[in-house]
Amino acid sequence: MKNTALARLIAEFLEAQQDRHRVTWHMADITVTIYEKAGVPGLHDLAAASGLTEGYLRMFIRTARAFPQGVRRTELSFHHHIVAMRALRRFPAGTPEHSPQFWADQAAVQGLSRNALKAAMANHTAAGAALETRQALAVKRVNDADHERQRILALAEVFNRVHAPFWGSRLVIVEQPILSSAS
Repeated sequence: MKNTALARLIAEFLEAQQDRHRVTWHMADITVTIYEKAGVPGLHDLAAASGLTEGYLRMFIRTARAFPQGVRRTELSFHHHIVAMRALRRFPAGTPEHSPQFWADQAAVQGLSRNALKAAMANHTAAGAALETRQALAVKRVNDADHERQRILALAEVFNRVHAPFWGSRLVIVEQPILSSAS
């Protein structure tokens, strides 16, 4: 096959792919309109007529609402946007990572495939979870140390109340800060 014919076929394929993305977004927008005008019964009718599940249609609605027409990344597939939407469940509200638009932008800027975007979000989640675990362990250590301190003070108090009169001496606990090796 000549290079010009191959180039023309590739360009035609890419145009069809873009058309497919536009059609998918259009279907999602129509689904939103049906839902807004007819509610759940409208979704039932659309599911029955199209052969698509209501869950799939609800995914159309969530995605179209998360990415209104002005903020959609045309260089990304509809499925990229679905993956980016998972940020709403995965990351804490109020953080940049909670925004689906943040992840769509990352995918577009870095040229990430849909699977690479999934991996980037998972790695980001794993890093955040590891940090939360380290913070929780540090708090536990502090709480454990505080608990141990309270236990020793309670034991000293019992000793001083019960045994000190018999032994003739009191137990005195001297608290000093522990110096770490990093100091």
